[in-house]
Amino acid sequence: MVGIIHDVRDIGRRILYNERKVQLGIAECLLACNTPLDAEGLTVDQKLSYLKQRCSLNANVNVSCLHAILGFHPFDNRLTNHEFCKIVKRYMELIGFGAQPFLVYRHYDTHHPHLHVISPNILSNGKQIKTYYLQMNLSYSACRMIETSYGIVPANKSFHRGQATYNSIHIPVHREDAVIKSLDQITHFLQDRYRFANLTEWNALLQCYNIRAIPQAENHKNRTPEILYYLLDERKQMASMGIKSRLVNSTSSLSNLKKIFRKNDAIDLTSLARIRTILKHLEISENSSEKELQRSLQQQGIELIKLKMNSKEPEKIVFLDHIQRCVMREEKLGLDFSVQKLLENKRNNEEILPLARKEKKIAGRNILQNF
Repeated sequence: MVGIIHDVRDIGRRILYNERKVQLGIAECLLACNTPLDAEGLTVDQKLSYLKQRCSLNANVNVSCLHAILGFHPFDNRLTNHEFCKIVKRYMELIGFGAQPFLVYRHYDTHHPHLHVISPNILSNGKQIKTYYLQMNLSYSACRMIETSYGIVPANKSFHRGQATYNSIHIPVHREDAVIKSLDQITHFLQDRYRFANLTEWNALLQCYNIRAIPQAENHKNRTPEILYYLLDERKQMASMGIKSRLVNSTSSLSNLKKIFRKNDAIDLTSLARIRTILKHLEISENSSEKELQRSLQQQGIELIKLKMNSKEPEKIVFLDHIQRCVMREEKLGLDFSVQKLLENKRNNEEILPLARKEKKIAGRNILQNF
């Protein structure tokens, strides 16, 4: 967990920024603490009026708003919004803002969960809460205490320009028991959290954690085929020996996965309509770059996964809807265009263009040599 604190002059701008995200469907107001009504009962105008009034109690203070950003590891997605609210309340208590009115927004436009907390630093008697060195003196130690209390993924201790970096999920290859334990946690978490209906969609989920699941071929020694799990390197190539699913847990076996596939076989129409609408709204064309497309989708809480199981099979496009918690292959969407073909054409054009320039230079040199 990482807590980053900013002092802000205009509390109204911060509230409106988060409320716009709520209107776009990529954020949610989880909590309104120490306010006359809860988050659901307060309108936007009431939130603005109440917090602005608190800030106005001391006219001598120009910077009267505290804006805290709490970032978590993607693995902490297993926490519910109720648990996130408890964490924020504890954090605000530890930094001395427990009795202050504050709003908590959760944003869904990134892969890792993160919260925005807005609170005036003016007390009800008009005195100011000093926020100098609050980041290092209180926020850092508060995050470490919360990590221990709630069992969330800890952040690195080193800071770079005031921001902490996240620990990736560590899977030590040299210890088989640690690998199996990590695989067990990840597969359970993904099965409980997301809907997927085939092995391609299951592998798209696992690829986010650098894992691949491949069915073991049936032979005379192995009459009951099972799944082999492999660890992937940075290039998404298999970097370990296959680990049998029965060593991981019973839910990751091929027979159990087939049950999950049948259960989730009915297409999630809500998520399908949402992904279709967003893709059409983006107006994807041959001029759209792959990075631009991925960035635009991530802002809507959707991740584009390019999945290539081996050199013989073609690359597949899979969409992960982190808001609807659903995984969907491109074929299910029934689009009027092919995202996969557009990306392939874009890559081919990028490869051809440098070659064409090189050939043009060579031709120019040959012409000059003839004179």
